[in-house]
Amino acid sequence: MKSLTFVLSTMLTFCLSPTLQNEATRNYDLAPLYLIPPNFLTTSITELRNFIGRNGYKEKNTLGFVARSSYDCNGEARLTPVYRFENNMSHPPVYILSTNQSPPNETTLPYESDGIAFYVSATANERCGPTVPLHSYLVQSHYYVYTTDKVSADMVLVEVEGGTYKGIVCHIWLSDKPPVPEPTTTVPTTTTRPTATEPTTTRPTTTVPTTTEPTTTRSTTTRRTTTEPTTTRRTTIRRTTAEPTTTRPTTTRRTTTTTRAPPPPPPNCPVNQVQLLRLYGPATMDHFYTTSEPEAQNASGYGRETSPGKVVTSATDCSCGNEFVPIYRLRKTFFNLVLDHFYTNSDYEANNAAGYNRDGIGFYCSPTKDLCGASIPLYRYWRVFFTDHFYTSDIEEGNKNVIPFGGKYEGIMCYIWP
Repeated sequence: MKSLTFVLSTMLTFCLSPTLQNEATRNYDLAPLYLIPPNFLTTSITELRNFIGRNGYKEKNTLGFVARSSYDCNGEARLTPVYRFENNMSHPPVYILSTNQSPPNETTLPYESDGIAFYVSATANERCGPTVPLHSYLVQSHYYVYTTDKVSADMVLVEVEGGTYKGIVCHIWLSDKPPVPEPTTTVPTTTTRPTATEPTTTRPTTTVPTTTEPTTTRSTTTRRTTTEPTTTRRTTIRRTTAEPTTTRPTTTRRTTTTTRAPPPPPPNCPVNQVQLLRLYGPATMDHFYTTSEPEAQNASGYGRETSPGKVVTSATDCSCGNEFVPIYRLRKTFFNLVLDHFYTNSDYEANNAAGYNRDGIGFYCSPTKDLCGASIPLYRYWRVFFTDHFYTSDIEEGNKNVIPFGGKYEGIMCYIWP
């Protein structure tokens, strides 16, 4: 309904006279609000390029549109400035937004003022345009996450990450074409005079009698016809003598077909499948995958999650041959703390993953679908904000829990077993 309102408003803008159109839109200066994980928001292309150049991030999302200056919002109220606060102690730096000139006191990190980032409306304003709420979440006592998708954020940031919902920061625009107030036109009323009805005159109709003429029957004359006699002609039948036919004997050649015995069937043995265990460490927000039950039990600080499926532990199999591909396991550490476990089927990618150390081969899986029964795709995601590689066999899980928060879908890594 909101999208339809903005479309109709945009169409109305072109239909208005130039004087009224300039009067209604002269104060609007809207720009896209870019989000670069973890929580850097800006409307400046220069700031966007500088942040990417310093921190190496290339993923960005557009949350909506905000104003770059304050003005009277169609006679309603002046827009509210949003202040940005920065903490340079972490890498990449983290930020806080606030409509006050001081940052919130819930965080455990020190923040410094970074000036006014943009202008918004404190409340929803249908006439002015900013109707989309920008929600705020506090994660791990010092990270603030901002999103317009509250349903997905409640599921991921609150239920999974243990964060806290902090409320609505402000309201932003869904489109860069804000609604234009419609001019009020007074239509004069017209008094309707009664109309006189003329009487109708019915003329009498005259019936003319019709005369039926008698019909006359004429007699017919029958003429006699004479039949001429027919003459029968004789036909002469000639006898023909048939010549005897000579039948030549045919020679039949015998062909001998040699049937070879079918090759013996391959040995009947099952694929050596094991469960791929998935664990999650809330302290570092890291997902860990292993096929070793003892390793899973000794993973301190990690809890069990739903397994994506089964994999194999060897590249060779008696019925499938050397068809399976290795999945290399890597890890990123900070002193003795593991920040991220990374899995890839590319040896080149494993050798060139900056900041990661190789940790052997995690498991094997099928490069194609339905090879020896491997029918389930294993999807790969990159949770940029949490510096976490995420793998799942449920694409809906990844699309709902990763993509809305600046994450990235990186394709199907391989196929596994149910």
